[in-house]
This record gives sequence, structure tokens and C-alpha cells, in this order.
Amino acid sequence: MELKREGYLKAFVVLSTEQAISKFFEIYFNLIVYIQDILRSSLQILISL
Repeated sequence: MELKREGYLKAFVVLSTEQAISKFFEIYFNLIVYIQDILRSSLQILISL
């Protein structure tokens, strides 16, 4: 019984870690896209001046 609970705990930790990592990358890529949009729009403003 004790071994089984330990297994569940390990599985939970691994799952949580994977979710945290994927969430981090999701935010990271969204940030990159957002920054590219800002750069692109500021470039267009500079060109139009």
C-alpha cells in the first residue's frame, strides 16, 4: 500500500512538472509573438514618418 501511494506521488510530481513546463513554453512563445507584433507595428510607424 505504501509503495502504491509513493508511485502515485511520483506520477503526480512528473505530471505537474510537465504541465508547468508546457505552460511556461506557451507563455514564452506568446510573448515572442507579441514582441514581434510590437516591433512590426513600430517599424511601420517609423516607415510612415
